[in-house]
Amino acid sequence: MTELPALKRLLIFRDPRLPFADLDFSDATTGSALAGCCLIGPNGIGKTTILGYLQALLSGRPCPDSEDHPGFLLAKFGSSEGDFYYARSASVSDGNFFPVDIEKSDFWKMRTDTSLDLAAFNAALSKYILPNPSLSPFLRDHCLWLGESCDLDGVRQTEDFPAFLQSLTRRREECFHQFLRDPQNRDKTVAEVEVAFETESPEALLHLRSIWQRLLASTGIQVDFSAPQGPFLVKSGESALPRLSGAIQRLLLRSAFVLAHVQRAVAAGTSPIRLFCDSPELALHPRLVMDYFAFLRTPIQSSELHSPILYLATHSPELAASFSPEQRLRLDSDSAGTLITIRSKDRDFDRILQRDFGMENIVASPSPSRDSDTAHRHTQRLKRAIRESEKEDELANLIDEMISFGKR
Repeated sequence: MTELPALKRLLIFRDPRLPFADLDFSDATTGSALAGCCLIGPNGIGKTTILGYLQALLSGRPCPDSEDHPGFLLAKFGSSEGDFYYARSASVSDGNFFPVDIEKSDFWKMRTDTSLDLAAFNAALSKYILPNPSLSPFLRDHCLWLGESCDLDGVRQTEDFPAFLQSLTRRREECFHQFLRDPQNRDKTVAEVEVAFETESPEALLHLRSIWQRLLASTGIQVDFSAPQGPFLVKSGESALPRLSGAIQRLLLRSAFVLAHVQRAVAAGTSPIRLFCDSPELALHPRLVMDYFAFLRTPIQSSELHSPILYLATHSPELAASFSPEQRLRLDSDSAGTLITIRSKDRDFDRILQRDFGMENIVASPSPSRDSDTAHRHTQRLKRAIRESEKEDELANLIDEMISFGKR
């Protein structure tokens, strides 16, 4: 498999949406690159913007909405041949390579200058510019964006789930009829051919059916591509498609894109596969979010495939807690207005809520005057109810009750 250089650091210059940023994507203990990250922080701090830069940089494509963009990127990569820097504009993916020695130059101290542009940067450090390394830092078919839209290999994918479902079903039917005409199936019944097709044909959608069945397990909906009513059925055998909310339809559609992307990467021998997810928790039950995220970590159970590298921007404490403390990066700004990342050392869910999400009142300890066992059970019940609630009014009441309980 082709191994890609790993991102260790990203500096962002002259972006009109956020201040100068110098973001560390290396393990503080080992110095090695992080295998993915989880970006958290308040609304408007720049999580989606940073995620977009990461996707553009690691896919070798222009940044989103980068036309006439004055900004540029400077990224530090680690590879088997050693570390190096790569500088490119936001709108053009080609750039220059530099050794890490630029960190010792006098000009390096001026990198926070907000007037600095890429031309001035390249001119000042021209004596350091390297010929393109023999190991190309970017491939163009290993990144998949999952956000408000779904971007697969630089092409925005349709969000019309019924149309996608019709195309999927039609393709399967065509493949089944072709399989039915195979001479080896001449003496079999249609039922026997159906069984053979599901077992032998790559177009039987076995992986997708298994994935969708797993994602829909908590809803009680069954998945059967051979059913004339459609692939989604309730216990009565009726079509369940009308019961699928827009959020669930998007979830199923994007899981299909992930599967197709991973299968193609496996066939091409590309590694690693990178998935960029922007707020996957929106309008979904927490249990379904966690099931979906478990799928993203291992789309296909195969020894041939390394687990995808995940880059996530989220407001979900549950999703944040599924990342190691080193991978969980809280975005903030310092006194000079520079965007910085703060590493969390917490593994405990309550401490993550408290420190990373600023929810001290919700996780406040019970009053010592209260019976500790009763207080603990009541707190745990409220936390569980908050995580599982799907109704806004009910969730608001539960949060008010938790806050009130913590003040007693």
